Amino acid sequence: TLTGTPTAPTASPGTTGNQIATLDYAKSIAVEKISTAKTLANSDNGKVILLTASCTVTLPNGLMNGFNASFATQAGATLTYSLGGSVVLINNALTSMPELSSHTIVNTGVANEYLTVGL
Repeated sequence: TLTGTPTAPTASPGTTGNQIATLDYAKSIAVEKISTAKTLANSDNGKVILLTASCTVTLPNGLMNGFNASFATQAGATLTYSLGGSVVLINNALTSMPELSSHTIVNTGVANEYLTVGL
């Protein structure tokens, strides 16, 4: 038998305080549709970016540690990454992603070092 009152975890800096995944959280995920070149910024952290046409996404030097963004391509759209001078995709030699694919880039906690997950 369980007793007591359950409590949510303490919020980390930069969060809303809602630490349990809820429908409100799912509704808050930003989806941005793009059809032209884009340079990622810290404000893109956590976004889902949908490419509606082929374009280049620049992954610049200096994004925050822990940065992540998800990408999906529609039919006929490909994603080409342009990497900042010291940016490394450690598990993917390719910088072009095919149509009808999706993946997430995740900073490893090391400046300018990323994994591609799900491709």
